Amino acid sequence: MKSRLAVLTIVATKGRPYDKTSALEAFKSEYAVPFVIYAFALSTFALGLSEFIVIGLAPSMAASFRVTIPEVGTTVTAYALGVCVGGALLTGWLSSWTRRRRLLASLALFTMAHLAMAVSPTLWLVVLTRFAGGLAHGLFLAVASSAAATAAGPAKGGRAVALVFSGLTVALVLGVPLGTFLDGLTGWRALLLAIAVLAGAGWAALRSQLAHEDAPASTGPAFTPLERALASSPIVLTAAVTAATYAALFTVYTYIASLLKATVDMSGDEISAALLAFGAAAVIGNGTGGILRDRLGAYRASLMVLAILILALLGTAAWTGHSWFAYAVVATLGFAAFAAVSVFQSRIIDVAGHVAADLAEVASGLNIAAFNLGIVLGSFTGGSVIAHAGLAWLAPVAGAWAVLAFIPLILSKRQIRRLIP
Repeated sequence: MKSRLAVLTIVATKGRPYDKTSALEAFKSEYAVPFVIYAFALSTFALGLSEFIVIGLAPSMAASFRVTIPEVGTTVTAYALGVCVGGALLTGWLSSWTRRRRLLASLALFTMAHLAMAVSPTLWLVVLTRFAGGLAHGLFLAVASSAAATAAGPAKGGRAVALVFSGLTVALVLGVPLGTFLDGLTGWRALLLAIAVLAGAGWAALRSQLAHEDAPASTGPAFTPLERALASSPIVLTAAVTAATYAALFTVYTYIASLLKATVDMSGDEISAALLAFGAAAVIGNGTGGILRDRLGAYRASLMVLAILILALLGTAAWTGHSWFAYAVVATLGFAAFAAVSVFQSRIIDVAGHVAADLAEVASGLNIAAFNLGIVLGSFTGGSVIAHAGLAWLAPVAGAWAVLAFIPLILSKRQIRRLIP
């Protein structure tokens, strides 16, 4: 066994004699990323818990405020709206601030919002603080993903961005079941306090790791970078790929439980298992997406992820009566959905770099907004399809959204070629 490892190491080091020190250095060179990126991942875990955990807390929050569950649902909408505004507008507005200042300020806002939320006496104050938390979420993700790509360098930028988003994917797996389970033990207010503490830990870690001498992303007027990004067709087209792809995914995923019940006759426990498979595959997909971007390039990785997503969406139309196939399709959806996160986020940073170096963070923010726009478009599309045509048409319509995403992807590639001398 040892001799086999030695041979593999010699092959990996291109024929050089086996040496533990050089092998370790080679491993570090290939896979290691700066420690600050792990602090980003801890922070995004807190952000992700806040985004997803409320779904599991809805019944107890409704009982606490004596309102209906749909009214509690407005807190989810408020958070998503805050992410869009924070990602697109706040990132541009605060571009004259240093990267360190924006990251710490966004986490401080997020922490204070959750402390206020935990003691809110009315639902509408919760809605307001959820919006504030969403603002911080959008700003933090936009700046952190760009900062991670810069810190790791071009060769490992995709993996660095994937690591930043790994906190979100783990939160996706744990958020809803954890919220439902712990709510009965501690109550929803204690869980929000715990998220605030977690975000505070992320703030402390970043404060110790981020350099003080970081320069502002832009020294011009506040909205100039945003205006320039919106005037750049490669950046806008790249964000459009993200919006169309997530519209495709959420056309089906928003109503996945109803679809599994109606077409495969799954029980509640079986549906929960399928959603767990989605989340577990999402964690794998997020990391794989970063590797694909670094090995194949962001454009080819985007083509591959879109192709996998289309196959999975078509699979939802073919799983009737086959629960094992349905599990596989749902897992593939999760894999493609979060492989796309790291690939698309890395790609828009790359595209912005070709347009102008100071637009990377604003472009990153636009892509965060595009993710959420796609979720809204997909949820609306799926609801309209069910109302007017039935569940059977979800897959074809979702597939049409995914095919549509190829158009801006190809057009953006052509635009970038014109920018490269």
